[in-house]
Parts: sequence; C-alpha cells; structure tokens
Amino acid sequence: MIGAILTPCNVYTGLKIGWTFNMSVAAGLIAFAVWRSAERWNLASVWTLKENNINQTAASASASIISAGLAAPIPALALITGQTLSFPVLAIWLIVVSLLGIVVAAGLRNQLLLRDRLPFPSGIVTAETMTEIHRGGREAHVRLRILGLAAILAATLKLAVSRFSIQPLAPSLSGALPTASGTPLTVTAKNLGFAVDPSFLMLGFGAIAGLRIGTSMLLGAILSWAVLAPMALSAGWAEAGPADPAAVWFGPLVEWLLWPGATLMVTASLTSFALSVGRMLRPGLGDSRADESAASEETNATKAVSPLLVAAALAAVFILCVAAQGMIFSIGIIEALVAVALSYVLAIVAARVSGETAITPIGALGKITQFSFAAISPGNITT
Repeated sequence: MIGAILTPCNVYTGLKIGWTFNMSVAAGLIAFAVWRSAERWNLASVWTLKENNINQTAASASASIISAGLAAPIPALALITGQTLSFPVLAIWLIVVSLLGIVVAAGLRNQLLLRDRLPFPSGIVTAETMTEIHRGGREAHVRLRILGLAAILAATLKLAVSRFSIQPLAPSLSGALPTASGTPLTVTAKNLGFAVDPSFLMLGFGAIAGLRIGTSMLLGAILSWAVLAPMALSAGWAEAGPADPAAVWFGPLVEWLLWPGATLMVTASLTSFALSVGRMLRPGLGDSRADESAASEETNATKAVSPLLVAAALAAVFILCVAAQGMIFSIGIIEALVAVALSYVLAIVAARVSGETAITPIGALGKITQFSFAAISPGNITT
C-alpha cells in the first residue's frame, strides 16, 4: 500500500524534472509511524528493523517501476505519434522491461557489491535512517516530526502556487546578443531559465543527492545556460523562444544543449565501466585483500547467483522482450534483438553510476539507443 502511494509521486517528479527518487527512506518512516501507532493501540506486535527493511524494499521497488519507461519513452510515444497504451498492455510491457533489469541486477551483484564495493549512497542513507529510528527514543520522534512538518510545508506551498498562480522568481536582468543576421537579440535572465521555481522539490533532491553532486550540477547549469546557450543563440544553432521577457526558452535551447550534456554523461559512464571491466579481467590490477574480503563476506552472507542461472534467465528474458516489442509496437526481430542487447549493456552502466552517485542516468543512456536506431531503422519513430 505504501508503494502504491509513493509510485505516483515518482511519476510526477519523473515527468516534471526528469529524475526519480529511491523512496526507501520515505517508505521506512511512513511504515514506522503507522505500525508504532498500531502498537500503542495494541493492534500490532513490535515492528522490527528487519520487517521495515522488507517494507522499504517492496515499496521502493514499486516506486522504481517508473524506470521501465513511464517518465520518458511512453510519454514521448504519445507526444510524437499519439499512440497510447491500455492499462493491461502497459502493465505487461513494464513487467517485461523490469524482468530484464532484475536479471542484470542478479548478474552484477557479486561484482558491484562484493568486489568493487560501490557505496550505493541511497542504500547507506536508508540503512542509517532506519537503524536510528528503530533505536527508539528522542531521535525517532524528531525524525518523524520533521517528516510531518516537511510534508505540510511542501503541500502548503504547492497549494499556494496553484491557487495564486505564483510564477518562478527571476532577476530583472537583460542583454543584447549579436546574431548572424545583424539584428541584436534581447535576452533576459528568465529567458535562459535563471529563475527560482516556487517549489521545494529541487531543494529536497539537492538535500538527498549531497553537496558534491549539487555543486557539480550547479556548475553544469551555469556553463550550459550562461555560456553555451547565449553562444548557440548568437551563432544561430538554436532558435529563440517567444519574444517575451517572462518566457522561459527551455524547450528550444535544451534541444541543442542535450547533445553536449548527454555526451559528457554517457562517455564518463562508459569510461568508468571500461575501467571496471579492466580491473575485473586483469588480476594484477585488483586488490587481493578486497577479493578475499569479498569471498569471505559472500560465504558468511548469501551466495552469488549462479552464472548458469543468470544465463538461462537472460535467454528467457531476451525471448520475452523481443516478443513483446513485436506484438505491442510492431518492431522487427533484428531491431528488437539489438535493442535488448544494447539495453543490457547500458543497464550495467546505469547500475555503476547509481552505485557511485545515487543518480541513475536513464535519460542520458537512452540517447545511445536513439542514436543507434536512427541508423538501424531510419524514419521509424516508434522503434
């Protein structure tokens, strides 16, 4: 039930800002509050840490279903072609895509968790939070009060913005850009997107992502929108938006800016993955103590999934994915096979990035498949 409540939250944030959230901490805190209240009324036994871990796993898995296409390709298909999927068909498609992700996760567990020991920041935050609240005492009550106050504050601001049509706040700065036509182009700070959105959504994301990631993204935003965007407008690479000082030209500018941005993200991801594969294949580059520790931890905890089992599951999922693409979207067998193979490789990259930064660059990595199929199946927008 908690997962069903949190999933629409992820759909909303995915459509609004292009990112999704882990939802594990929120699920753990909500469940703790509900079950502790039930305990006080003698309606339930003690709600333990391990039970809450099962709860947050189920709820966050539910909220993560958006990664199977609800935030980007499914809306894009509707925007470009007008095609919409009925609920049963959409559900089947999401299950098929999710199964591929599960097979990838099973195959990567030993390498990413035990050998490379990637931090997976969202997992660390979840573990620390739940450990603290289940210790009881003042800390748990403080966290729950903060949760409630933050919910009230965010909801109140959102209602006020909707009720009074509050617009993003921007400084009254403007300038004239030289253009190839010789007619200067007047550009305001708001045209370039230098405005504060009246919402706590991005503040919350920044708090979760951390100072390092937030600072990096701020530098990228300044470089893109204060330097590259005016350069693109001046050179005529990107078209200006409506001639209105209050209009935000995000749409026409991001169509140009996504190329350097996506290239940086994809190249960095692939380089990190290549280095990881190199360490894995060349024994001299590894840390023998880390390998011994990984082997010991694997023995003491749970065994890695059998490679034969992963291979068999992958073969089954391959067939399922190819069949689903053909039946739902009329995609050819060759294109479907290439799509699944490419998705498998990119899922590995996404898992590494998620383990290092807590951000899964689904949109950026999706550009690789779009590039590929522009060549493989030119003109076929649905594919």
